[in-house]
Amino acid sequence: MVKIREDLPLSLYIHVPFCRRKCDYCTFYSLSGKEQLYDEYTDKIISLIEEVKKKYNKSFYTAYIGGGNPPILGIKNLKRILLSIEELGMPKEVTLEANPKEVNSSLKDLERLITRLSIGVQSFKDKSLRILGRASSALEIQSALEYATTLDVDLNIDLITAIPGTSISETIDDIDKAVSYDVKHISLYCLTFEDGAPIIKRVKALGDDKEREFLLSSWKYLKSLGFKHYEISNFAKEGYQGLHNLQYWRLGEYIGLGPTAESSLGYNPVISMRNKESLDEFLLKQDFDIEYLNQSESEEEYLISTLRTIYGINKAEYKERFGYNFDKRYKEQINKLSPSLYFDTPESFSLNEEGFLLLDYIILTLSLAI
Repeated sequence: MVKIREDLPLSLYIHVPFCRRKCDYCTFYSLSGKEQLYDEYTDKIISLIEEVKKKYNKSFYTAYIGGGNPPILGIKNLKRILLSIEELGMPKEVTLEANPKEVNSSLKDLERLITRLSIGVQSFKDKSLRILGRASSALEIQSALEYATTLDVDLNIDLITAIPGTSISETIDDIDKAVSYDVKHISLYCLTFEDGAPIIKRVKALGDDKEREFLLSSWKYLKSLGFKHYEISNFAKEGYQGLHNLQYWRLGEYIGLGPTAESSLGYNPVISMRNKESLDEFLLKQDFDIEYLNQSESEEEYLISTLRTIYGINKAEYKERFGYNFDKRYKEQINKLSPSLYFDTPESFSLNEEGFLLLDYIILTLSLAI
């Protein structure tokens, strides 16, 4: 492992690559039918957490256990992981992802050790769930959320919009159902069609114009309900933004553990570490693949991360981090963008919602200044 800035917070991400079965749209690294490896995997993760604690001797600012479907490891194993995480101090935020089938009374044993439960609902409609190839039914989702509201944790619900064969009004209805459970944070994603995902063999994407219509209508409705659109795909009531995700989007320091999990350490330049690509490699080897980014690569990573949020680039922080005056360095490239896409003040540069929709183009334009 590499050196970190002692004065900066350090976060932890743990990837649990196990599912009961893979959803048709998913291209994340995940496996089913590996129950015999759950204990061994837990032991491996804990050994790495202990190594991180020994190396850096500081508590984690935030921790996030994602997947996959983390509760599939079993409550006993999850509790062991969470107790190891909090040994040097309880993080400010501890998030556990879960599929609806795993949200039940067994999670009560983890209530003290987590602060946020993120449930992969995706839709409240059986028709949409079938299109997505999800394992849960609408009735199971309802039961899961009814129980989740009894836990003393903040709730996040994941939803997917622009599902072929559905209407904007159906997405709005999904949002209404999510809000009925008094959730304070909603993650809303446009259905993506990536190479290798089974869904592309049987469903055709709506197209850019229609997807834009779904997104803008959904964004407008969420804001009308008092949710702040603080990152491209994330909305929260005031004070409930995801601290772990903001750490990631500000290109803060975080360590990722588990197959394909990535880490970002250092301030400038940034040091990127990646775990082994497969479960077998991960269990056998303890080393990381380390890449030392140069200043230009670090700066591009900073643009890609920070411009996903409404807070954008803090110009004073940018100057401290990279040594350049942001306005002078990017003036020519910013002038090539339509003013309707961004906010530019003496303190910051950020994108509005129209800019979010053209993020890739904007990043490409700005990066020509690096």
